[in-house]
Amino acid sequence: RVLVCAGGAGAQGVVRASLRMRRAVSAAIDQKNRALQVVLEDARGRSVTPAVVLAVERMLERVSTLEWGLLGSFAPSTPLAVVHRLVAQPPGPFDVERWFADTSETIDVMLSIEQGLAAHCAR
Repeated sequence: RVLVCAGGAGAQGVVRASLRMRRAVSAAIDQKNRALQVVLEDARGRSVTPAVVLAVERMLERVSTLEWGLLGSFAPSTPLAVVHRLVAQPPGPFDVERWFADTSETIDVMLSIEQGLAAHCAR
């Protein structure tokens, strides 16, 4: 996240121009997607409110839209249903500030859910 933000307004061009950078960003996206799937599976398995799961899934879609705008492609771990929805509408211009805000929010929500589940299991 910070690596992309360091590119500022030109982040999209910097990432797309470097195969090494694209691989690094794609690897980070894959790691995020795997972690998010674990969080969602834990949440579904422990009777978390369906609205929470839906909110996390929508957040994933927002971040995936930004990732598509940044890379011009999808990471292999992007859920196919998300890819299908996003391909139907082209991404707008890449906004590095929105990237930072949305990815920060995703990290915060994932952490909160995991902490809540851990506290619930500890009882």
